[in-house]
Amino acid sequence: MKKSWHLNSVWLLTVAGLAAFSVIIVLRNTMPPGTYVYGFIFNFLPIQFINTWLFIGALFLTAARYGSFYKEAEVSQSIRIADFNVAEKDARYLLEQIPEQYKSLAFFQRIREILKAYLYREDVMRLNEELARRDYERVARGHLILNSFRQIIPVVGFLGTVIGLSKGMAKFPEISSKAGRISELKEILRSFSQDLSVAFDTTLLALAYTIVIILLIAFLRGKEENHAERINSAARELILRMQAVQDQENKENQKLPEKLLQTLQKSNSELVNVLNTTLENGFLTRLEGILKEQKQ
Repeated sequence: MKKSWHLNSVWLLTVAGLAAFSVIIVLRNTMPPGTYVYGFIFNFLPIQFINTWLFIGALFLTAARYGSFYKEAEVSQSIRIADFNVAEKDARYLLEQIPEQYKSLAFFQRIREILKAYLYREDVMRLNEELARRDYERVARGHLILNSFRQIIPVVGFLGTVIGLSKGMAKFPEISSKAGRISELKEILRSFSQDLSVAFDTTLLALAYTIVIILLIAFLRGKEENHAERINSAARELILRMQAVQDQENKENQKLPEKLLQTLQKSNSELVNVLNTTLENGFLTRLEGILKEQKQ
């Protein structure tokens, strides 16, 4: 039984938050405060923490989805479609042989629905096209959360940039008022440049996280679409096996009128022969009776 993907997502995001918090604690305790990397992370910690949390959550969700997909792909690849033409009795047998623990997998769901449609004399080719479209839509829906992370992380990074620029711009009145005092002006400019550095650091980290997530999404989606195509190919092969039996039945049904006509023609010929024989015998008997009457 599959767990709710929504509940799994909440659980994984909670674990990701704890993991991000642990990473921050480790970095703070192990890195020297004066280094660039330390300042890169801790000068604007709230924004960097949020993006790190979302990034780790995206990694966990990708790993969980890939693990679920890999298990299903491994099971489906071990299955071989029957190498014989599938009649109705064979379809019933195949339905009974599907293991209970695999009935929730996309591969076996497709096979089950096609076999049932075949038994009910439905259009299995059109049904397979509808099911294929449904599977591709399911793949797309499965990436909604990951795509949301891909879009949110740059926005959060840009938010840090905007806040940093706002803090820097707020010092312009102070700069203009102390323009005559060089020492104070240098201090204000140093603080201003630090604010600008922090502003761009948040966007830089967000872009780095986003690039990784985009690559992971592309990899995962490619794998899932290839798996969906394998399911579609297996379903088409099964349909061809079914259609071979249907074509044979149609040929036999087309021969039935011809066989019936031949049977009727043969029966008519035999009936005509019997009637002719009967008429001839009756005519001769009648003629003999008339001749005997005349002799008398």
